Amino acid sequence: MRVACRPRKRAFAVILTVLLAPGVARADRGALTVDLGTGATSLALRPPYAESGRTGWSLALSVSFGLRYALTNQLELTTGGFYELPVHVSHAGTSVPTVDSGTFTGTLEYELTRFGALAGIRYVSGLVVRVSIGVELGWSHQSNSALLLRDTASLGAPDYGLGLPDVGVDSLVLQPLVGLEWAFADHWSASVVLRLTALLGPEPAFGISAGLTICYGWFP
Repeated sequence: MRVACRPRKRAFAVILTVLLAPGVARADRGALTVDLGTGATSLALRPPYAESGRTGWSLALSVSFGLRYALTNQLELTTGGFYELPVHVSHAGTSVPTVDSGTFTGTLEYELTRFGALAGIRYVSGLVVRVSIGVELGWSHQSNSALLLRDTASLGAPDYGLGLPDVGVDSLVLQPLVGLEWAFADHWSASVVLRLTALLGPEPAFGISAGLTICYGWFP
């Protein structure tokens, strides 16, 4: 039994070495790749307009488009954009001050939409299966609409009727990432990318996202 297993183990080791060998990275210098993706993003957000309140977690589906250029056999420059579909967010125990009527406390609810643009750099290794690590820097716009504060102490939790206006927030985005890409056909590949997201600006936030991307590449 032991003798029969050794050739299989050696073959597996050879295949794994070929797939992940850094010297034969598939990011051929000068290659251009188009990415179309979808995924999900979860962010820990502070309530707008609030003196105090609990952090609310959003979970939004997203679509993305991007371009990658292989600067060397191991380094790729990236650029692209994303759009996150509207999602409902709520913050319990939120206190909202007003100019003439004091402070109201309840559950703040609103619809969140986010979009933006990013550029970055990745280090890639592998031939058929590629592992990548990198970082992206960019801008995002967050739109909070249909805001209302519910009086949870009253039956049915009615809206206080404060008439809170829509608010937009622009943030700097910093995203470390790690990815796994599989070249399943000539010019075609699929990738899974995990990102840690930090929003820096007037309303800082953090979160995580995961995306599935279909890629088409042209090689010199």
